[in-house]
Amino acid sequence: VGESYAVSVWMRLPDGVADDSGAEVVMKIVGTRGTSYVRIGPTATITDSGWTEVGGHFTLPDAGGTPTELVMYFSGPLPGTDFYADDVRVMREKQKCEDDPTFSKNRRGKKRTCKYI
Repeated sequence: VGESYAVSVWMRLPDGVADDSGAEVVMKIVGTRGTSYVRIGPTATITDSGWTEVGGHFTLPDAGGTPTELVMYFSGPLPGTDFYADDVRVMREKQKCEDDPTFSKNRRGKKRTCKYI
């Protein structure tokens, strides 16, 4: 919970198939408080002329309680339309954190600024 991941998959349509409804990656999260679905990244257009990378960044939310199951779905063209998915990657993102020197000296502690690298 709270960890961030980069998710990507390369997708395409079979030769001769035309469908412009788009493709996306969706994570199903089953937790102690129920089930939720999170779209990972924007919807991408896939074609039969080449591979397209689909995905984005995903942070496991706390809203579902303790996760008991994660299921990744690749959705795309209209029902009944085949598509290919290859080279699926899910990588935990690393954070680079440093103290913020502009943080007010009147406050206790230090403010840390973190970003994913």
